[in-house]
This record gives sequence, C-alpha cells and structure tokens, in this order.
Amino acid sequence: MTVGGRVSRNARGVLVGCTVGAALVGALGLAFDEPVVAAAGLVASTAFFGGFALYLIVAERRRHEYAEDELQAQATFLESLVDSIAAVSSTLDATEILERTCDEAKRLFAAPSARILPPGRSGDGASTGGERLVVPLAVRGERLGDLELTRPEPFHRWDHMRATVLADFAARAVENARLLEEARDRESERERLTERLITAEQDERRRLSLFLHDGPLQSMSGIALMHDAALAALTEAAGSGQGNLLELSIKCPPTEAFDAAAESRRFLTAHEEGGTYAVALAELRAGHKRSHWMWFVFPQIAGLGYSPTSRTYAITSLAEARAYLAHPVLGARLTECAGVLAGLRGRTAEQVFGEVDALKLCSSMTLFLRAAPGEPVFRQVLDRYFGGTTDSATEQRI
Repeated sequence: MTVGGRVSRNARGVLVGCTVGAALVGALGLAFDEPVVAAAGLVASTAFFGGFALYLIVAERRRHEYAEDELQAQATFLESLVDSIAAVSSTLDATEILERTCDEAKRLFAAPSARILPPGRSGDGASTGGERLVVPLAVRGERLGDLELTRPEPFHRWDHMRATVLADFAARAVENARLLEEARDRESERERLTERLITAEQDERRRLSLFLHDGPLQSMSGIALMHDAALAALTEAAGSGQGNLLELSIKCPPTEAFDAAAESRRFLTAHEEGGTYAVALAELRAGHKRSHWMWFVFPQIAGLGYSPTSRTYAITSLAEARAYLAHPVLGARLTECAGVLAGLRGRTAEQVFGEVDALKLCSSMTLFLRAAPGEPVFRQVLDRYFGGTTDSATEQRI
C-alpha cells in the first residue's frame, strides 16, 4: 500500500470516529437533560458526517480520475505496442527483426539498453525487478534467445507482461522469416532441378533428332538417290552401246571419273529427280521445309556429317565451292534460294528448317561467304537468321 493510500484510510477513520463521538455526546446530553450539550453534540455529529460525506465524494472522484488515467495510459501503451509490432513485422529478415525488437523495446520501456542474448546465457527463467528485465524469445518449445532490458527505474509486474507480449511476437516473426527463407531455398532448388531436367530433355531430343536425321533417314535417302543415279547410268550406257556396268567400271576408274562434270552431275541429278529443286524452292517461299533436300540444295564443307548422304554431297574445299558457284545452274539456284530466305520475314531459321537443318544452313552460308566474299546474299542470310555469326565448325575446316 502507498503512503497516499494509508493517509486516506486514516482520514476516513478519524472522520467516522469524530462523527460517532459527537453523536454519543448529543445522546448523553439528551439523556441527562443537558440541552446545550445535546445540541452541541448533534451539531458536531452533523458537521463531521457532512465532512465525511464530502470526503467520500472527493475520494471517489479521485479514484475515478486515477482509473481513467490508468486506462488512458494502458490505451496509449497498447497503441505503442501495436506500432512496435508493425515495425517488427515490416521486414522478413530474421536479423533485422531482432534489431528492430531491441529498438522498439527501448522506446516502449524507456530503457537505455536492450539486447538479444543467446539461448542459455541468461539462465532458464525470466528475472524481473530491480534495474534488469529478461524475457525469453521462444516459439513451439524452441528457445531462440532472451530479450534483456536495463534502465535506472525498477521494472513493474506489468512491464514484464508487456515485454513478454513483444518478445513472443518477435519470436514468431523470426520463425516466419526463417520458414519463408527455407521455402525460397526449396523453390530455388526446385527451379534449378527443373531447369536441369528441361535441359537434359532438350539435349536428348537434339541427340535423337540428329541421329534420326543424319542416320537412318539420310542413309535411306542416299541409297534411293544412288539407286536412281545407277539406273540412270545403266540406261545411258545401254543406249550408247558402251557395254555393261562392269565394263564401264573397268574403262573408267574412280580417279578419272570424278571430274568437274561428274561433281556437278551428282547435284544436278539430285535437284532434278522428281522435281526436288522446284519443291525445295516452293517450301522456302512458304517458310516451312517439309521434305529432304538440305544436303544438295545448301551444300556444306566435308567433315560435318557422317551419313552417306552428307558425304555424297559434301564440298571438300573452297576451290570446289567456287566451282559450284561458277556453275551456271547450281550457282544460280544457290543464290536464288539464299535470296528467298533473305527476303523472308516473320520466321526464324528453326521455324523454317527445324533445329538441325538450321545449323546446316548456317554452315552452308559460312562456306559460300568465304568462297565468294563479294556475293552479299550469303552475308544477308547470316545477318537475318544468325545475328551475323558464322559457323565455327565450318571455319575450322575451310
């Protein structure tokens, strides 16, 4: 009990005692037929009673005022606590949450010093009273640390309750920040694994595409072309009376057969067989290659392909590439196809040719750009579809 409370209680006792004493004096005056004493006692008892009533009114009013001040102080503190909680929860970084908790604790409790102690440093229980207050930061049974406050004035019981509320909220905010960071790490790991999976899938699809395109499919196409060429040679030999195929092979050994005319004939035969070149030109103008003619419409340097078809139509050197361009039919057709591609809009090389044949186009344009630097159409195709970049594998083999 405070000094003011003890004084107030003593004053009440004195007023009550005086009122009762005066009433007894008046009663005795009446009993002994002493009108003066009786009147004085009654007057005194009435006065003391009035004073006692006035005292009760004043005391009650003061009590109400004190209660209002307490409620106002509580409301003010709660508003400050709400602001502190908002400040603490405005960040998702665990370290920053603890720093803001210390700053807000200093402000709320007028404490010059506030810090977070590691778990176990301040003992198991919270200590109150004196100049030091320690409350635990714990959530779900895990002790994150302790909030320590120090100030010159002693801490009260309600200070401990308020500090506990702030510490509990800070602990939950720290836990939420850690859970969010763990979720972000897991999401980052999931994205990394997904990207690796997609990359592996694309690599496997590219490998299968290359295998199917340059393997069985090209082998079958090469066999069909060589079959057609052999039939054409037999028909020509039979019509000219030059004997059978064995006699022709003996009369014309390989070292003599592959002259410039023979080199151009293999391309011309492939172009004209079944109207292949006309089909290729139509598909280029439509912006979508559908049939198989890449190796002999856009020839490449030798060594890039391993299928029979790729070796059949490979260009072995820059000199052979210049001879190809100088041919009145083959050179004109190559520049015509390149010009169609250079003028095509709204399509990428992959959309026109597919992923594998787009690489072959870049290789072919690189070869003939080096063979004929003065011909602008090859550079235009490289600029249009490949950002001006040439094929490094072709550059190494030229």
